Amino acid sequence: MKGRILGSLLIILVLLSAGCTRPTATSGIPTAPSPQALAEQGFVNPNLPRITSEELKQKMDQGDPLVVVAVDEKDLFDRGHLPGALNIPSYNHSQLQALPKDRLIVFYCA
Repeated sequence: MKGRILGSLLIILVLLSAGCTRPTATSGIPTAPSPQALAEQGFVNPNLPRITSEELKQKMDQGDPLVVVAVDEKDLFDRGHLPGALNIPSYNHSQLQALPKDRLIVFYCA
């Protein structure tokens, strides 16, 4: 079950980083796709919370308590990553379980 959830998160993050078309909220920041739109596209768990890269940047700029995790292989992570991001490849379940439970955790890949 956890593997499916992580897999779903990875797919979603890949699509978001690839520049999926998203409606723009009144703030000018694009919004994440709705669960209904994702369900129509065949996502395994469309109800998982999602944020856009713009929302992540805003949270990081505001100093919100969050953990950013790059799920890429180390060589790709070493080429460049978001400031403060941890590198935990998606197959490393033991490190994923050690992440803090009291913060928003954002997974992304390049």
